[in-house]
Amino acid sequence: MKLPSILNPTAQNKNLQETKINHVESYI
Repeated sequence: MKLPSILNPTAQNKNLQETKINHVESYI
């Protein structure tokens, strides 16, 4: 995890959403 993600909850949530999208794309 990167420091900006820890300091910025919004950025961390965005990263989590991108991770979920990546997982979905991997299943398609």
